[in-house]
Amino acid sequence: MKNTNDRFKAPDVRTLTELALLTAVVLVMAATPLGYLRVGPLTMSLLTVPVAIGGMLVGPAGGAWMGFVFGMTSFANAVNGTGGLTAYAFQYNPVLCFLTCVGTRVACGLCCALLFRVAARLLPSKPKAACLVGALSAPILNTVFFMGCLLYFFYNMEQIQNMIVTFEVTNPVALAVSMVGLQGLLEMVICGAAATAVTVPLRKILKSTVRTSRAKEGKPMFREMRRKNQQLSPEECAQILRQGTSGVLALAGDEGWPYAVPLSYVYDGQTVYFHSAKTGHKIDAVAREPRASFCVIAQDDVLPEKFTTAYRSVIVFGRVRVVESDEEKRAAIEKLALRYAPHVPEKDREAEIAREWPAFCILALEPEQITGKEGLELVRRRETAD
Repeated sequence: MKNTNDRFKAPDVRTLTELALLTAVVLVMAATPLGYLRVGPLTMSLLTVPVAIGGMLVGPAGGAWMGFVFGMTSFANAVNGTGGLTAYAFQYNPVLCFLTCVGTRVACGLCCALLFRVAARLLPSKPKAACLVGALSAPILNTVFFMGCLLYFFYNMEQIQNMIVTFEVTNPVALAVSMVGLQGLLEMVICGAAATAVTVPLRKILKSTVRTSRAKEGKPMFREMRRKNQQLSPEECAQILRQGTSGVLALAGDEGWPYAVPLSYVYDGQTVYFHSAKTGHKIDAVAREPRASFCVIAQDDVLPEKFTTAYRSVIVFGRVRVVESDEEKRAAIEKLALRYAPHVPEKDREAEIAREWPAFCILALEPEQITGKEGLELVRRRETAD
């Protein structure tokens, strides 16, 4: 049986290209003061920036790879004697030095990507905040993992013992804090700001890459309807969407399971709006994969004597987003209220909106394709009437 689990998919050309470019960035930075800036016995590194970017753009595998490249440059410095304390660590124990330089950076990139995923799931409407969490985690994890291994494996090394005397401390934790100090804070601020500033726009650009490339190749994003004679016109589709009161929103749920949820909605001719709780299966699914479809059935008359149904339905394909703007959210809530409670006095409607405003969450589905279809029985009736 063919294994379709995403975890075992080979990386595509785009992913390999991204990793190749980021790898080149690490190698170039490593050869300049931007990569390793000597501060006393330690080295302040800005290489956590591409590590964080790789983890947030590509995922855990990308973060681990970028961490590996970062670690190999650090180990190379230890071998050639330019790595500060790691140069002494290499002479003390090459194997443990490799683990300290490379293993900790792989773990840093991997954990950075995983933390970003958690943040993106918990903050679906705040992608910048999620990116900031991922960006800040890289330098913090790098410092914690690297210093932890360095002091654990090499605490008895002569150079470390000399530093204990210099800083007048009595335990590894106090020594680590004394060694890192202002350097660690600067590294965290610079790397966090730089990685966030780069990742936020890159994620937006890369999301549209697939669509752009397919358009240039002349490949349609969506399938064309096979039975053209049953296809509804755009005007008929719009009419069904405006008149409908409920539909089924289909999302990619937990563990790859499809998640289809019936919802009330309102369509304003451009966007489909839904009311939602701020947390739950639906919000998690949208944060993980915004692409969705929404189906509205306008007619479904069973014709038992003909073993068929007279149906009319519309399917909307598009991307779902959490509405962040208060102005757009207010307008969407007004449209939903007017759609389902048109006779409620404006004063009462305004009072209800004001009371529930803190709990309101609005989802917007931006249509990329809308198709409608009717059953053959309705097609025949239409042809007969004409």
